Amino acid sequence: MIKIYTLIDNNEIKKQINNFLNEENYCLSENSGNSSDIIVQISNFMPDIILIDPYSKDCEYVIRQLKSSSTIYNTQIVFLIENDNNIEFLNLADGLITLPLKENVVKNVLNSHFKIKQSLDRLSENNKELSRSLYQLNVLYNTSSQFTGTLDADKLYDIMLEAMDKTLSFDISSLIVVNPLLNPVIRLNTIHKPSENLINAFKIRSILNYKAYLEELSSTFVFDDNSIELVQKVKQERSNKMLGLEVFNYDTLSAPIKVGNDFFAVIELYRKTPFSTEDVTCFQSIAHQVALPLRSAKLYQEISVANKKLEKLEKLKSEFVSIVSHELRTPLTPINNSLEIVLSNQAGEITPDTRNFVSMAKRNIQRLSGIIEDLLDLSRIQTGKLDFKYKSVDITPSLELLYKTFCQVAKEKNISISLDINTQIMPI
Repeated sequence: MIKIYTLIDNNEIKKQINNFLNEENYCLSENSGNSSDIIVQISNFMPDIILIDPYSKDCEYVIRQLKSSSTIYNTQIVFLIENDNNIEFLNLADGLITLPLKENVVKNVLNSHFKIKQSLDRLSENNKELSRSLYQLNVLYNTSSQFTGTLDADKLYDIMLEAMDKTLSFDISSLIVVNPLLNPVIRLNTIHKPSENLINAFKIRSILNYKAYLEELSSTFVFDDNSIELVQKVKQERSNKMLGLEVFNYDTLSAPIKVGNDFFAVIELYRKTPFSTEDVTCFQSIAHQVALPLRSAKLYQEISVANKKLEKLEKLKSEFVSIVSHELRTPLTPINNSLEIVLSNQAGEITPDTRNFVSMAKRNIQRLSGIIEDLLDLSRIQTGKLDFKYKSVDITPSLELLYKTFCQVAKEKNISISLDINTQIMPI
């Protein structure tokens, strides 16, 4: 059906038009009132074609107002003119019908302009969809960059919901976040404040839909009304409107957020206006995009926890080494002093063989003391408390110590061991 609005003051022409278009294919509406009323009438009627007698009162004003209106941008304006007319605003017309009127000419012109109107509407809709798709692609690109910039799971969820809000303009979203180490969290993002009944309904709905599945993820999971944590965010907090149970009649999109066996959350969107095919694709793309960064965030969290445990163990080890080293060094001091007394003959004369064995024991005590001191030094290095002092050292005493340490052992095994020191060895 072609909707036609007529702006004609000439009663004879008006009567002819009504007679020509008195069929089911045409829906007529004519002007009434002043010029401002006409604009309102046309905006409410939303005609396909406006048939105008350019000699009508306030005609030029009405036409210019209509041309600047975005609501009837594609509406065709057709003038009814005489052959010898000279109208200054003729260029504002989309089509012309000359007087006197002929029925077949009027219908053919109107039908042609109706097809033009339909083509323009389709083109406008396609451009609108193209523009929206480009906007969604731009948001997806920017969102992807934001995802790679953080390893904070909560921040990733916020980025995801913000992207979905920009591209899909949902009325309410329900994000059920799952962490085997923590209680499940329902994050409600709403355009208006949700009622208590709606909040309770979302809790019950989540338990009924996901309880069995989520409890499979962890034996420590308790998914019930008492264990669920609720986090709310309202976009229009100052609004007096409130969302109730009617949202369950809205159009819905839902998807799990997971990578392989790693399950992170379930996202659901509700919108009063239906979601398009492009909306579904955009929604799934964002939900898929956030999954990999969430897995990276999970691995980062696990590594951080493991590192903290290792740091704790390392600290315990260092403390243990320090304590044991000090405890070992304590009894070595009186043992070393006792051997000194024996070697100095203060406890009586000793035989040469006894002196050799006591000297060997004293050397090994000194060696053990050196090992303990090395352990203490290692502990100091790990805590950053060791100061290094470099100086030239003659290695001859160290070589003599090694020789005396292994000389007796070599003799018992019938191994010949000797020490030949070159006096030209430079200090190191």
